[in-house]
Order: sequence, then structure tokens, then C-alpha cells
Amino acid sequence: MQKVTHHSRKNLAWIGVLLVFFALFYATFINLATADLGRHIVNGRELLTTPNTQAVLTSNYYSYSNPEYTFINHHWLYGVLSFSIYRFSGFVGLSIFNILTATTAFGLLIFWAYRKYGLVAAYSAGLLCLPLLTSRTEVRPETISLVGVALYFVVLERFLAKKISSIWVWILLLITQVVWQNTHLFFVLGLFELFVFWLASLMQKQKSAIISLGLLGVVSALVTLLNPNGIPGALMPLTIFSNYGYSVAENQTLLFMLERFKAPLQYYELFLVLLGIGGGFLAFRHSKKSSDRTLFFITAMLFFVLGSATFRVIRLESFWGLLSIPFFAYLVAHFGKKVSLTKLRISATLQMLGSTIGFAVLLLVGWSGLFTPVSARTGLGLLPGVSGAAEFITSEQLSGPIFNNYDIGGYLLFYLFPSERVFVDNRPEAYPVHFFEDEYMQPQESNQAWQALQTKYHFNLIVFYRHDLTPWAQKFLIARIDDPQWAPVFVDATTIIFLKKTPENAETIEKLQLPREIFTTSATN
Repeated sequence: MQKVTHHSRKNLAWIGVLLVFFALFYATFINLATADLGRHIVNGRELLTTPNTQAVLTSNYYSYSNPEYTFINHHWLYGVLSFSIYRFSGFVGLSIFNILTATTAFGLLIFWAYRKYGLVAAYSAGLLCLPLLTSRTEVRPETISLVGVALYFVVLERFLAKKISSIWVWILLLITQVVWQNTHLFFVLGLFELFVFWLASLMQKQKSAIISLGLLGVVSALVTLLNPNGIPGALMPLTIFSNYGYSVAENQTLLFMLERFKAPLQYYELFLVLLGIGGGFLAFRHSKKSSDRTLFFITAMLFFVLGSATFRVIRLESFWGLLSIPFFAYLVAHFGKKVSLTKLRISATLQMLGSTIGFAVLLLVGWSGLFTPVSARTGLGLLPGVSGAAEFITSEQLSGPIFNNYDIGGYLLFYLFPSERVFVDNRPEAYPVHFFEDEYMQPQESNQAWQALQTKYHFNLIVFYRHDLTPWAQKFLIARIDDPQWAPVFVDATTIIFLKKTPENAETIEKLQLPREIFTTSATN
């Protein structure tokens, strides 16, 4: 083993600082009122403790509105994992697991960039891509996919560089594939990476690598069938949007999000695209060695293909950020060899101009919050007070049927299932398209449709995440506050609850009804 020198220990310490800085972004409280996590935990509990596992894996098991609707549970293994962690260490344990998983993915590529190009290139690429990687920090299966993406890249690059044997590539990637495809839908990204490295082996004319990676690609495609739903489960990444009746923010285009929210992150992503195009063009023109061109091809293809995909589906931005690290590390190292700042003669005017621009960039970065890891949401475990609504329902012995909104479905499942099922939860693919159109959105916009829906399901409770800013949700909540058939009985920072005015509920409403004057009929409330 090579002895670690004082200089390399210092470099590793700096990498450790970067990893800790990155981890701080993921140390955020869990807002269970909007997270999928509650449902994942219940998934695991049901799969491990009840005999009806087939229904959990293949049907809309938790809904009373569409209980028989076919659903491919493509993330069942994450449920088993999250329930196991929750049982032994609670929500704090889940927060820590999420931090460690995401940081492992980031660390794999940072350490790869450091070994390949040095500390400056690794640091520069890591910081440049950090805002994308930290755009989605919730406890969710995506962090498992981040590890899969990073592991695929490192293993395949080491193989193409003849640093590890093909047998280890097969063992590591096939095991990863089996776990990954049962944990999160983005296992398809690993197959894409494998295809890119196979193309690179063609460029290098490495006959053994061409054969080995080609066969591994075929076997990996067959291995995707090792899931509870067989071929439909393997094809889920390609078919999930064929039945997607509810439009969610994470599946919108980058330009849509930019026009709608004008968030600093979207502008920053456009900046990275321009930087990648400009830097990539110059690097390609000046790269001479065949090995340099091959690695440039790999990193550039991953950067531009994932970037293009992110422009179409914004939820891919963290994966784009992760696979952009090798590309920008390559660019920094490439231009670092071409330019030696110590040899440049810079006039006093240019020095002042550069200092002014640098100061302005620092102010902009600070204002944007893209590189600020600490916020009001920083912490471990549950967001304080978020369980209040569920505790209220339990303590007051309120019962359904519950009409709830899309966001809060997983929350209700975690606290109330199996005694109560949900009207809807945050799985668009688990409900038919016409359900969202006719029974979810339209009744929130039309009083006539709402009355018809009440007649069909006989709702006794309405439980809503009150910051649902969809046009129909705000209109619906305002209407219910003034609805003589319903009484608001609970409200906190995240949730509002209405109870149906019936003779059975009269005593409870008299005790709990909230005064009308505490509510404002504003979409910003």
C-alpha cells in the first residue's frame, strides 16, 4: 500500500471538509405532510408484517377510491429498507441514512476526480455542481439512485483504464443492478452509463472491453426482469408517463419552472449549459491524446444527455449535477495545463476589474442561497409540530371517509393506515387519468361536482395540506371555510381539517369549531 504523505493527508482533509459542507445541505427536517416517506415506511411494514404482500406490490392497496387499480410497486425494496431503519432509529436514523447515502455518491466522484486530476479540479467541479446536487434533499429513494449512478461511473472508468478486471465489473454492477431496480425507477441511468462506456470502448478499439461490456449490457437488460412485476416492472421507466393524470412540479420542464418561479437555480443551470458548451468546444479542439478524447467523449456525453433530459424533466437535475462532476473536473484539469497564471502579465486595471467581478460574483452567490447549507429547515428527524394534525385526529377519535389532497396522502397513511385509507396519495401512476380529472380536480373547482362526489363517497373528514397552491385547491379551501355543511376544527402550520356537520358530529363540532375570523381568503395563506 502506498504510504500517505503529509501533502496527500492535507488534500484528503480538504476533501473531507467539502464532503461535510455537502452533507449539511441534506441535514433538513422531514416535512411528512408532503413527503413520500410515510408511504414508503408503511410499504415496508406491510411487506414484512402482513401476508397480503402481493396486493402491496401490484395494486392500489392504500386507497378506498381505487382499491382494485393495478399498480406496479417499483420501489418496494426502499420501503423495506426505510421501515427497517425507522423501526430501529426513527426519523433521525432515516435523516442520517439519507445524508450518508447522498454524501457517499458525491464522495465517490469527488475522490475519483481528485485521484484523476488533483485537488483543484475535484474541488472546482464539486462546488460548481453542488447546487444541482442539493436541489432535492428529501429522504427518498433517489439517493439510492445517486449511489448507483456514481458507482457505475467509477467502476466502468476504472475498467476502461485497465485498473480492475472484468470479473469485478460484472459482480459489482450486476449486484448493484438487482438492488437498484427494486429500489428506484432511475436504475435505467446505470444501463445508459454502460452503453456510453461501451461506445467509448469502440472508440478505443479495445476488443476485450467491447465484448465484455456488450455482454454485460445484454445480461443487465435480462436482470431487470428480476422484480416482482417481471416485464412490466422492467419497462416501468419507459411506460410510467403513459398513465399520469396529475401534473407535478418535479416532472415539469426547466423552462416551465424558470418562467413560473424564476428561481436562481434555473438561471444557474442555464449558466452551466453555456459554460459546458464553451469549455467543451475548446477542450475538444485542443485534446490530442486518444485517451483524453475518449474520456472527454464519456464525460461530455453524460453531461449533455443528462442536461437535455433535465431540460425536459426537472427532477433529473441532481443526477445531471452528479454526472457533471467528471466533465467539469476534466475541463479544469485540461485548461489548467494550458494556462499558468503565474506567467501571465496582468495590468493593474485588469486586476481591479477581476477583483470587482469576483466580489460581485460572491455577493450574487450569497444572495441566491445556492451555496448556503444552513436554513430554518436545518435539522434531523421530523419537522417540529408536523404530526399535530394526526395526533388531533387520533385524540378526538375522528373517522373517515377522508377527502384529502394529493400532497398529504403519505402522511395520512403513515399515521392512520390501516384504520383509515386515503382518497388519493402522491402516486399519479396508481390512479386512472379520469380519476384526477373527474373526481379530484373538478370537484375542487365546481361546487356541483363536489356535491356529487360527497354523495358518492359520504366524506366525514377533509384533511388538506394547506399550502397546496394549485388553483383548484385554494378555491376549494376558501369555499369550505364558508360551507354550511362543513366546520373547520383544526389548523396548524401545514394542515387544515374540516369535519362534516352531521348529528353524530354536533357535539364535537361545538367543542372544536374554529372561529371564521381567524381565516383569510387569500391564496397566499
